[in-house]
Amino acid sequence: MKQLLAALVVLLVTTAVGSTTACSDVTGSCTTAIQVENQSVTNQTYEVLIDGIRFGAITPGQTDTWEVNPGPHIVEVNFAGGGVACTPALPTVEECQTRGLVCRA
Repeated sequence: MKQLLAALVVLLVTTAVGSTTACSDVTGSCTTAIQVENQSVTNQTYEVLIDGIRFGAITPGQTDTWEVNPGPHIVEVNFAGGGVACTPALPTVEECQTRGLVCRA
């Protein structure tokens, strides 16, 4: 139980800074993902596309995480009503890593 609690604390702390590595060493499994946070100053919903595929919409103040394959990706964040909200990002996600992105349009 003590090890599980320690693993959760490690994951929460490393996820908060946008990157989790070697999670398989801590938990016995791993997730490779991209996380996008909507910090909209115009109170608009964003549509998130990863590698040209719509993964979902996030409302102001919301953060969502989507599993991806390891490697390079193109992340586009657009306004739900149309138009580009943020410059496309080109993160490379390592196995067992979560890359965090923030859009403030």
